[in-house]
Amino acid sequence: MHRLQLYKSATPNNPTLQQAPSSKSPTTTPATLQLTNYHPPTSTCPSNRDLTVQRTLSATQFAAQSAAHSVPPIPLPLCMDQHLDEQRNRNPTRILNALHMDTATFDGLVQILCTTGCLPKAKYMEHQEQIAIFLFIVGGNNSNRQPQERFQRSTKTVSQSFLGTLQAILHLQPKFMMLPLADCEILPEIALNPKFSPFFDSCIGALDGTHFSACVGETEASPYSSRKGGVLTQNVLGVCGLDMQFQYIHAGWEGSAHDGKVLADALQKGFNIPPGRWYLADAGYAQRLQILVPYHGVRYHLKEWGQTDLRPETKKELFNLRHAQARNVVERIFRCMAKQFPILKCMQSYSLETQRDLAIGFSRTKSAVKPAENGNNAATIYGCYYG
Repeated sequence: MHRLQLYKSATPNNPTLQQAPSSKSPTTTPATLQLTNYHPPTSTCPSNRDLTVQRTLSATQFAAQSAAHSVPPIPLPLCMDQHLDEQRNRNPTRILNALHMDTATFDGLVQILCTTGCLPKAKYMEHQEQIAIFLFIVGGNNSNRQPQERFQRSTKTVSQSFLGTLQAILHLQPKFMMLPLADCEILPEIALNPKFSPFFDSCIGALDGTHFSACVGETEASPYSSRKGGVLTQNVLGVCGLDMQFQYIHAGWEGSAHDGKVLADALQKGFNIPPGRWYLADAGYAQRLQILVPYHGVRYHLKEWGQTDLRPETKKELFNLRHAQARNVVERIFRCMAKQFPILKCMQSYSLETQRDLAIGFSRTKSAVKPAENGNNAATIYGCYYG
């Protein structure tokens, strides 16, 4: 009886026996209570519906976290065409520092190589970018990794651009690099200079041998060891006119080979001197037909004359002085090449054929790109300025 009365008194109409809600535990609605107490069935093989729900919740949670920690996108680098245009407009000196030629000379070289049609075609690369990669490598003595980072290209793309541009340059010889004919006129550098004319009227240029760095294996290093400290080099014969334009280049010989042997091989392989004309050569070559060398045992080099204030006293000394002044043109052009293209001083690990082609390619490019006729001292391919 007492229990029945107590149950009846615990009704909503009698709030005295109701417990007040705790402030620590919030009230829960029936709907919330149902979701909280819901547990998916623990089955070893969940249904497709359960898997779909779990994947949807995971994707939603990942998207929410990514939005909370969003990072601004990295802007894409400019393509090479846009980058070159930006350098032209802002600071053209950057092109000269990176490619070792000014903007006008670079544009002229691109136009010449594009008209020949020998440049390889790339799907997503312009011709000027291929040429820029080649000049960036040879001008800064960079390996394959530097242009990969600089131009954002793969190893294969950089190698193909380098070799493709080199082969295109090698095809420039028939048009821009030719030997003079027998009936050619007297060189203006001689005809207009009383120091040389009429004594050197039949001279059509100068020749000399130089040594460029070579990179070979240990088994092949002995023949390439030069007489200058045992450095590995290749002996290159260069022939140029007094206007500092190459007429012929013969490369690929070992550094231990004598200059006279290299010249004899060149005379058998295309270096033809027209009858009645001759070239100037230093005392390292033997006196032969159509090769004029100075007197032996007499002061010759310009450095020897510059160290003293003495004037020539004999006819032999006067001849050697004039001979050295005219022949010095080939030494200047070689120094200019080695200075502006450090790869000639420290060759990368290319094949021997590629190392030979590089020496030939530089001379042919020099003959192809003339100084711009703008009234100023324009830069050539080597960045040297001539008045």
